[in-house]
Amino acid sequence: RAPSLSQIGWARRDNTFSTDGGRVSSRLVRNDSAIAQALGLRELDEETSVNFSTGLSFESDFGLSAAVDVFRIEIDDRIIQSDFIRDPAVIEFIQTLPGGEGVQALSAFANAVDTETTGLEATMRYQRPVAGGNFRLDSAWTWVETDIDRIRDNPTELAALSPDATLVGVEQINTIETATPEHRWITTASWQGPRWRALARTRYFSSVVREFTFARQRFSSQWALDLELGLQLTPRWEVALGANNVLDEFPDESANANNFFGNFAFDPINPIGLNGRFVYLNTSIRF
Repeated sequence: RAPSLSQIGWARRDNTFSTDGGRVSSRLVRNDSAIAQALGLRELDEETSVNFSTGLSFESDFGLSAAVDVFRIEIDDRIIQSDFIRDPAVIEFIQTLPGGEGVQALSAFANAVDTETTGLEATMRYQRPVAGGNFRLDSAWTWVETDIDRIRDNPTELAALSPDATLVGVEQINTIETATPEHRWITTASWQGPRWRALARTRYFSSVVREFTFARQRFSSQWALDLELGLQLTPRWEVALGANNVLDEFPDESANANNFFGNFAFDPINPIGLNGRFVYLNTSIRF
């Protein structure tokens, strides 16, 4: 896979927090910038991958079908955004380079790791006529695990400036391996009649981990319930009332050690979202 346009061309400068609550001027640099070149961060190469997959499927004459698929994906030279480098020797070195003045933390994209992803997906569907309409039940369970097989050595130029500087530290390892749920289970039951329709959906996500150099927290697994009721007013006009996360579930609050001094009560890695219940009324017209 060739590098994406955002990986090649995206750069930004913003403010983050230090471990003592101070403001840190950070910068994500492009690989063709003077800073990246001086640190030996070469232009990005394409990723290479090998994929293996196999599966079984079943279909009956009474409305039930199912499938199971397993897969394995090995990626070499995977492109990731590096950890922010705050090493004093590196920061002092870039101050005189174009775009380096005032920067206190530095990051860039790099072909930094080889990864291996293993997964299994099981799906089931059952449908039959019920109460003058069509009832359908869909369920999908997914297990995915990603591990880092190898971390590339730092470029010679960066290692010469600071042997302790790291492109792939605990934060990026966390992002790749444990910041997304290993298990997801989504089940949807729906009924479609001549005019009315109804839907109920449950969503399950297993626990996730947020890890910084200064703190680590595991967030609990989460369930959410979604409901929707629709009415066909005319052959072309429908209205629907629904709610996502009906039970108004919230993820665990971030611990004091990693909520950035009260600025982030909930961590955005939680897949259930941060806003609780969302109720909506919509209408659709087909032409």
